[in-house]
Amino acid sequence: MRRKRRHNIYNTDYDRISVYPSYKRPQQREHIEAGSVIEVRVSKTDENGDPLGSYKGYTVVILGDAMPGDVVRVRVERVQGSRIWGRPVEG
Repeated sequence: MRRKRRHNIYNTDYDRISVYPSYKRPQQREHIEAGSVIEVRVSKTDENGDPLGSYKGYTVVILGDAMPGDVVRVRVERVQGSRIWGRPVEG
């Protein structure tokens, strides 16, 4: 005879036993390579003062001068995880 399993509040995954489970949407990111040029709208600055924007699920750190609200063409220097680092391109 099997015993009924009790839920321990300290090590129970509540998403698994919840009536309203959370569904995680799969991230659909386009593959970006270093050297490509993308167009980004600057939304804010980070704690270092670098302008930040977003592009197709990535957070873009712009290594140059830009103000929130500007649309900047950026040449990608490095991609790591969900972050892109790049410098503004003239023209």
